[in-house]
Amino acid sequence: MIIGDSGSVTDWYVVFIIVMALIFGAATILAGIFTAWFGAGKSRKIGAALIVLGGLVLALFLIASIRTDILGLTGTPPLSTIELIKDAAVYIIAAVVGIILALGLFLVAIMKS
Repeated sequence: MIIGDSGSVTDWYVVFIIVMALIFGAATILAGIFTAWFGAGKSRKIGAALIVLGGLVLALFLIASIRTDILGLTGTPPLSTIELIKDAAVYIIAAVVGIILALGLFLVAIMKS
């Protein structure tokens, strides 16, 4: 269980699903941008589809966080949506930095061999 800023307790899976959705949406958009930028022909269409998919996931997340009745929740959300988005943004930035560092190391190793 995770204790929110308001002192309420939230099950771990709620935070997991929210952070996973945010990271999935952001990563899909980034992969789509990469594919559309460096691809040609069919790859550009796939990149555009990835961008749209990531945007839809993020839009659905925002709609669901504003309208809690969509998810079948009643009352106030257990954690502040703004706080969750701030925390998730930190996770996303950390994940992207880690991925970039690992990819850079991989590319250096490939180029040197």
